Amino acid sequence: MERQIVLKVKGNNYTIEFPNVGKFQRIESMKQVISQGMYSQLISTATLSTVEALNMVDMEAYLSILAPQLIKDLKCDSFSELDIEDYLELKKVYLDQFVPWWNSILNLINPNERE
Repeated sequence: MERQIVLKVKGNNYTIEFPNVGKFQRIESMKQVISQGMYSQLISTATLSTVEALNMVDMEAYLSILAPQLIKDLKCDSFSELDIEDYLELKKVYLDQFVPWWNSILNLINPNERE
């Protein structure tokens, strides 16, 4: 289990550390805030567009808490104003590097609940 991961986005490196309990809780709370309390409904809808919206919500929640400098460096006032090309680049890094690392954390926390 790696205690940190380094994401490279737009030529910058961002080190993300293993989250403490407080950060883990804030991430899950942030998902509800970003989705305006609709996170569970989005999960149950399971259309292509809601799956993409969930990816966007998750990316913003995780990166806002674990890599705030990355969010600041996006050169826009908020994640929701992110240009689609920048979003697609960030999404690739998120899915290829961050998600496997995060899943290893979830497997560590809940070894009997493998995703």
